[in-house]
Amino acid sequence: FNAELKNAMYEEANHFFDYLIRAKRPLREMFTADYTFLNQRLAEHYGVSKHAPQGKDFAKVEGMSEYRRGGFLGFGAIHAATSAPLRTSPVKRGNFLLSRVLGTPTPPPPADAGMLPADDKKFGGQTMRERLLAHQRNATCAGCHSRIDPLGFPLENFDPVGRWRDQYADGQSIY
Repeated sequence: FNAELKNAMYEEANHFFDYLIRAKRPLREMFTADYTFLNQRLAEHYGVSKHAPQGKDFAKVEGMSEYRRGGFLGFGAIHAATSAPLRTSPVKRGNFLLSRVLGTPTPPPPADAGMLPADDKKFGGQTMRERLLAHQRNATCAGCHSRIDPLGFPLENFDPVGRWRDQYADGQSIY
């Protein structure tokens, strides 16, 4: 992850939303679009080889569902902004969707809510889901996490910088 990739992720979002507005596309395409806007660097990062643009210029790329992408929920920028530096965060991702997309923010966590390790390699052999399900057993936390986690977990296949993965770094399956 470097400045060039970070800028490309930002530009993907700009091009996508600019297109939606200027082309007068329906709002639902925010979620359902089978296209995005990529340059060569971002296409390589996402593993998009078919019809990938060359160079630094952005182009509309169709067929993104083949790569498990499409719509803004496939943007690397969303996944990078809602992750910890060394691991994903279904909590941050779910809370982003609740507060920023659905307009239903949750209250801040209680002071004694605890924190997950910043690196998922320190989860003691548990997956992110197992760690958060254990956390949900705390009645104080369950109220919000029952709303947040179901929105964040479906995005868990995207790593902290938006690449698709089927397993965690330790080899455990995402699901």
